[in-house]
Amino acid sequence: NSRSIGSFFKNPVISDEHFEKMKSSILETGIIRESEDIPFFEVDEHNLKIPAAWLIEKSGFSKGYKNGRAGLSANHTLAIINRGEATSEDILKLKEQIQKGVEEKFGIYLQPEPIFVGF
Repeated sequence: NSRSIGSFFKNPVISDEHFEKMKSSILETGIIRESEDIPFFEVDEHNLKIPAAWLIEKSGFSKGYKNGRAGLSANHTLAIINRGEATSEDILKLKEQIQKGVEEKFGIYLQPEPIFVGF
């Protein structure tokens, strides 16, 4: 649970319009309840930042999620961890799985935070 580079995904910035469409859509599909708020931070007059960790968790990837030798930290969903002998391919597969899940649920593509070298 400690072999990580830290935060793996950037918190995405979306427009107010995207936020409202997303909120309506996920209320209809039951991803959140009517009484539940979507966390956000105002970036400027027309844009909001959504916590990537919230998007990941609401997409079905909980703390401690495992995919073979790679997984998510039991402490924080933003940290992809090497569970032991994971290859870069294992890490990238999990990254892509999470990105796909978040994009399917919310229409948001998560950008990785680390800089990839040698790819």
